[in-house]
Amino acid sequence: MSRVHQGLKNGRMGIWVSAPGHDASLENAKFLLNSDWQFMRIHQQGSGTVSATSTSDPLGRFLYNDFTINFPDLGYEPMAIISNSPPATPGFMSPWYFSDCFIRSNEDVDQSESKDNNFFIYNDRLVVSPGYVYGNTMNYSYVVFKNRLL
Repeated sequence: MSRVHQGLKNGRMGIWVSAPGHDASLENAKFLLNSDWQFMRIHQQGSGTVSATSTSDPLGRFLYNDFTINFPDLGYEPMAIISNSPPATPGFMSPWYFSDCFIRSNEDVDQSESKDNNFFIYNDRLVVSPGYVYGNTMNYSYVVFKNRLL
C-alpha cells in the first residue's frame, strides 16, 4: 500500500496522495490530493501599468488611484493573486507585502474598509485600492483562477 502515487495511473499522468489507511494507486481511495481534480485552473492572467501622482508625502512616495481589472463572470468570487511586476527601473511598493504577492478571497477582507494596497474580488473583476509607490508608475501582474479559495 502506498499513500503517494506519482506517474501513470490507468492511462492518466499525475500525482495522487491518499488519506491514512488508503492506497493511492486505487481509484476508489480517499484522496487528499488528486490530479484528476480541477485545481488551480487559470481563468485569466495579465499585467498592466497604472500612473501615480506626486504627493507631499515626506517619504517621497507617489499615490496611484484605485483601478479595476475585469474578467469574464464566473458566477462566484474566485481566488486571485496580484503582485507588482518588476519595472524597467525597479521601485518599491508601500506597504511591503503587496510587492511580494497577495492571494485572497473576499472572506479575508472587511469589505466596508478600504486599505492601502488592498484588493477586492468580485465575480467579474478585481478592484485594487489606492496605494503608494516609489516612482510615478506601478506595474502589476495578476492571475485569476477558476477555483474558489474557500
